[in-house]
Amino acid sequence: MTVYAQALHAALYGLPTTEESLPAALDALLQATHTASAPEQKTAVLRQVAEQLRNAAEIIQRYQYRAQWDRFPAGVAEQLADAHDQAQHTAQALDRVAPAFPCH
Repeated sequence: MTVYAQALHAALYGLPTTEESLPAALDALLQATHTASAPEQKTAVLRQVAEQLRNAAEIIQRYQYRAQWDRFPAGVAEQLADAHDQAQHTAQALDRVAPAFPCH
């Protein structure tokens, strides 16, 4: 019965089933760092990583809100809030340094 409930839950909420894996866009970006040779490509990779970090920050924030809603221990929501802020800060830093790559 639990297996059917999990499958139904995954189908209703668009979650991966146990046979599927989660998307791994950062894996592709990691591979791109090995093949990017032109400075513009390197800049594009950094900008895409920054965008993925912004997406990650949004995901983290949703879990933070969920932790607060579900009344998890206070430390959980606080750590998620810290992770959210760090992800946003890192994305901003990458936005600032990415343009430097075409200059070299």
